[in-house]
Amino acid sequence: MDINNYVGTKIKTFRESRDWTQDQLAEKLNTSRQTISRYESSTRKISLDTLFELSLIFDTT
Repeated sequence: MDINNYVGTKIKTFRESRDWTQDQLAEKLNTSRQTISRYESSTRKISLDTLFELSLIFDTT
């Protein structure tokens, strides 16, 4: 599996496990719903800084 695909799948899994919409996660991450959608569909690469922020938001490593 491609790393971007893996990361996108994990973001979606964590988001859905909290019953959050893409809009809700985008607000917490200070970005747009479209950006979250692109991360989840692996059409946009995610930066390490953003991954770190997501780990804090989801309280995971």
